[in-house]
Amino acid sequence: WTGNVTSNTGTVSNSGTWTGNFNSSNGTVTNTGNWNGVLTFTGGRFVSTGATSSGALSFTNSTFDLSSNNTVGDVATVNGNLTLGSDSTLKVDVDHFGQSDKVQVNGQVRVDGKIEVNSVSSQMAFESVTNSQGNESISYVIIENDGADAVTGDFDSVTSDLAFFDASVSTTGGNGNDVSVTLTNKSGGLIGGQAAPETVASSGAPASASGGAQGGAQGDASGSASGNPNFAPFSNGQNQDAGVSALNNYDYSGDDGQKLRNSLLGLSNDGAREFVSQVNGDTHAGIGQAAGATASGFGGAGLSRAGSLGSQSDSSSSYAPSDTS
Repeated sequence: WTGNVTSNTGTVSNSGTWTGNFNSSNGTVTNTGNWNGVLTFTGGRFVSTGATSSGALSFTNSTFDLSSNNTVGDVATVNGNLTLGSDSTLKVDVDHFGQSDKVQVNGQVRVDGKIEVNSVSSQMAFESVTNSQGNESISYVIIENDGADAVTGDFDSVTSDLAFFDASVSTTGGNGNDVSVTLTNKSGGLIGGQAAPETVASSGAPASASGGAQGGAQGDASGSASGNPNFAPFSNGQNQDAGVSALNNYDYSGDDGQKLRNSLLGLSNDGAREFVSQVNGDTHAGIGQAAGATASGFGGAGLSRAGSLGSQSDSSSSYAPSDTS
């Protein structure tokens, strides 16, 4: 296709080569090929997976979507300036091995709006991707900026669908002028049995507190031992506190416990709410059954161990962590 489009409100898909400027105020534009021209979005969504655009690319009140296929590793190359303006959204997929979708920009980068991070992993096994400080967190470069020019502006917010991790963003990540997102365990955490030191997020606020994932302080219905998944925010307060207290006191030590813990850490917000509901007997399922349904990725040993807690009575006060010594 060759030619300019001054206004689009429908659905356009390009898998070959498109030459011409394009303005879109609504609808969806999908590019899996090459786009030669200026792309301007004042509404709607631009889906780009493994594609190249040569020319300025700008968004206002619109979405730049790299996460539509729910897989990591998609690279959108922009040979020109990238502007993520007001009320824009950049959506990316990440996994627990440190891989993510990203935009590679050969030009200037100006940012505003927000970032939405979608995890495609069913577990968060950070032992394989520890950072230099040993914190239970992981960073991803999602905009790779060329040269030495700085990123202009800052994002209003960054969100994640993960239940047990906070997301922060930096415009001086990577090589110092890239945009990176960091996910940090909300409960602190440790790697390999070592307490995690405090880190500082891009905002200057502490990103995590020191603590451990194995042993340590006991949790209750209001919080978990440091580093372990804290299910308290996902209790509806209606006969679920006992089950939440049991979950927050569960002993995740040993290989089987860590497999279970890592899988639970991979739950989304909706998944965590459903897990609490099932463990409390709302659907008469024990932890083993609930884990199998909502937190896949750990072996039979972990399921067997988890089932010992699930065998307790459904939502009564007799909930207690099993003796795993």
